[in-house]
Amino acid sequence: MNRLLLLLSLALLSSSARAHHGQDFFVTLDTRVPELGHGSVFISGSWAKNSGADETEIDPGFLMGLGGGFAAGSTFQLSNGTPGDFGYAGVTPLLQWSRAVPGTDFRVGASAAYHFADSSHSSSHSSVHYHVIPGGSGGPGTNPDAPPPGTIGQHIHGGGGHSHDGIHRHGEDHFQTRLIGEWQASGRTRVLANFLMVGGGSDDIDFGYALAVRQDLTARLAAGLEVIGDLVSHGLHEAIAGLFYSPTHDVSLRLGAGTGFGPGSTDISIHGGMTWRF
Repeated sequence: MNRLLLLLSLALLSSSARAHHGQDFFVTLDTRVPELGHGSVFISGSWAKNSGADETEIDPGFLMGLGGGFAAGSTFQLSNGTPGDFGYAGVTPLLQWSRAVPGTDFRVGASAAYHFADSSHSSSHSSVHYHVIPGGSGGPGTNPDAPPPGTIGQHIHGGGGHSHDGIHRHGEDHFQTRLIGEWQASGRTRVLANFLMVGGGSDDIDFGYALAVRQDLTARLAAGLEVIGDLVSHGLHEAIAGLFYSPTHDVSLRLGAGTGFGPGSTDISIHGGMTWRF
C-alpha cells in the first residue's frame, strides 16, 4: 500500500501539453522527439497485482534532441524484483528518430534501446507473474522513455533460475526496438501503433504490439485507451484507460488503470507519470 501511495503521489506532483519525448502515453511510444537544444525529463511508474503477488516499478529518465529528427537519452529502473527489496534494477540508454510523411497526417518513427540489468536485483522465489513496464522508456517497453516506453510478458522464477516468455525481460540484459506509426486523425484525436522486437540475441527474439488512441476533451484534459501484448497465440495482453492533464504547456501528468486478458495476465494495474519539457 505504501508503494501504491508513492506511485500516485509521483503522478500527481506534476505533468506537458503534447510532450515531445514519447510520454503522451503509458505503454505506447509516440513519434515526438525534442528539437536540437531542447529536452525533457520524466518519471513513470506502475503497480500491478496478479495471483496475490504485487510488483512496483518506477522509471525516471531524460531525452535530449540531437537534430534531424533524432533524440538520445536514458531511463533508470527501480523495482521490487526481489520480494521485499525495492531498489535499482537497471539502466536503458536509448536512441529515437521520427519524421512526418509529407502531404499527410501521418508520422513514422523508430527507437532502439539496450537494457543493462542489475543481475543482483532478481527474484529467486518460485512464482509466475505478469509485469508491465511503462515506457518507455520504455522500459523493455516501458516506452523506452520510461519506457519505456512498455512491454508485457510472463516470467517464471524458481530455484534461483529464471526464464521468460514474451516481450518482457526481467533481470537480464536485452535490446528493445520499436517501429512507430502515428496518425493525427483529427485536431483532437491521435491514433498510434507500435511494433515491438525484444531479445537477447538473434536466436532469442520475441515480438509484440502496442495500440493507442487519445482524445482531447478540453484544452488541458485528454482521455486515452491503450492495448499492449505479445504477438503469439498464447501471449499476454493488457488494456489501460487513463486521463492526461496539462496545467501548463511544459508540464503534464497522466494517471490510468489497467487489466490483463489472456492466461496469466495481470489482475489489475495502476499507472502514473509526469513530464517536464524544456
